Amino acid sequence: MKKVVILVLFFVFCASLLLIADERQDLWLKAAAEKNLELRLQYFEEFLQKYEKKEGKHSKYLYFNLCQTSFQLKKYDNSIEYGEQALEHKDLEANLKLQTYLILSKAFYLTKSDLDKAYHYAGLVIEFGNSIKMTTESTNRSEQLNENIDKHFIAPAYRIQTLLLFEKGKNNPETLIEAAQKGIEAYNIHKTDRNLALILSLAYKLSKMNMVDKAIHFVEKVCDQAEENAKCYNMLGTWYNKKGDKDRAIFYFDKYYKIQDKDDQAAKTALNIGVLLSKKEKMKAIGYFAEAFLLLNSDKESKAYKYLQHLWFNDLAKGKPQEEQDKGLSDILSAARSRLDMSGQ
Repeated sequence: MKKVVILVLFFVFCASLLLIADERQDLWLKAAAEKNLELRLQYFEEFLQKYEKKEGKHSKYLYFNLCQTSFQLKKYDNSIEYGEQALEHKDLEANLKLQTYLILSKAFYLTKSDLDKAYHYAGLVIEFGNSIKMTTESTNRSEQLNENIDKHFIAPAYRIQTLLLFEKGKNNPETLIEAAQKGIEAYNIHKTDRNLALILSLAYKLSKMNMVDKAIHFVEKVCDQAEENAKCYNMLGTWYNKKGDKDRAIFYFDKYYKIQDKDDQAAKTALNIGVLLSKKEKMKAIGYFAEAFLLLNSDKESKAYKYLQHLWFNDLAKGKPQEEQDKGLSDILSAARSRLDMSGQ
């Protein structure tokens, strides 16, 4: 009889284990398939409380999912807690480890709870991401993988380091230079407007700290790679003008002018170029003054017209008959209208 009872109890025990296993698997699959992030986090946390603390078979995947889902819900403190627990698993797969490093870097940066850790984890993303790239074979598939690692992990990590150094070095030019170098790394990998804007902000800050040469250096590095960018050209023209390098200033102001909408702001640029040219290349200067004048609705009280009038009548056409002077000015304005495609006005 005892044997029968023991046998029955054994079968009941086995059945209960199978039932628990089924329940555990069902909850895991339910959590993994859930699209609603709040519910997804709830199910994974329920799994953690019910099963994982007892058995731990899913720990590394569970903590990674908890970390990722918490971050997506902007629960950054929770994301940090779960992410660091995920990293305690030495056998965490490389792709999950890389994602966890980046999530932790972002979470520490966004919470401002430990900016040194934010910088440290960003560094781990760069180091680990590059090591993964080095171990992949050279195939089309691996090239795509490497591109994804660069774009989605290494470039964002450099951007975080750039932002951290920017904040840290607001009054320290050496730190700002280091930040700009990191920013260049991010931009070289992923040429986004956000990364470009960050470098331009750093360069502008350096220019205000009387480090114009450094500012020029960094902006020219990205300006050569970026699509035509009015802000880049205007900054470089302004800084070269400040340095007294008129040729380079004219070069960049001209690039800036050519891609501007032809409005009052463009008229100011044309006027500026005309002034810079007026000593050496007077006929070119005349052309820019004429365009500025026309862009200002032919305002004869404008600086553009006064410069045009002075340079033409008192210099280039001086001594010629009045009729010839007037015709020459009319021809100059006609040519400017044509260049501006204002022939019908």
